[in-house]
Amino acid sequence: MMDKELYKQELWASLDQSAANLYYLDHFRDRQKMVEPLYRGALGMMAIMTAVAAFFDMQLFTKTVAVITALMATVPVLIPVMPQQSDFHEMSRLRIAVSEWLVSLEQFWQDEWTDEQYRNYCRMKSDYRITENALSDLFGKISVKLTAKAHKDANRYLDRFFTSSPEA
Repeated sequence: MMDKELYKQELWASLDQSAANLYYLDHFRDRQKMVEPLYRGALGMMAIMTAVAAFFDMQLFTKTVAVITALMATVPVLIPVMPQQSDFHEMSRLRIAVSEWLVSLEQFWQDEWTDEQYRNYCRMKSDYRITENALSDLFGKISVKLTAKAHKDANRYLDRFFTSSPEA
């Protein structure tokens, strides 16, 4: 089997990654929630500009703004940039799964190391891969800025609740 130090190091790496995933998911969801109001606001402003331009009979400007408004309205149909309600449901489901995994890891960290404990950890880790795949599918291209912010928040969380890392 695995020795205690290697187990603790692997457990610490899993804790770190899971906490980062949890914070990344929160930041990702918050960013996605901002997309729709910004889009709808921009589309509304373009519609108002079209109406104002039509009132003053500026034909070229009216046509240009109308075409831009029409393009903006069709973009979500052609390119899925707007998050769907089902995306937020999936994010909530994944957040619960990641939180439960993090709690399990914290329990493994606090418990005494045994071969049975390690086998339980390996079994749960294998089951958690489904959640990791779903997270990967949801996130798509990873944002460097969100990753840095998530790791900073995760490190703050881990430092606050864990008095020592495996290196200590």
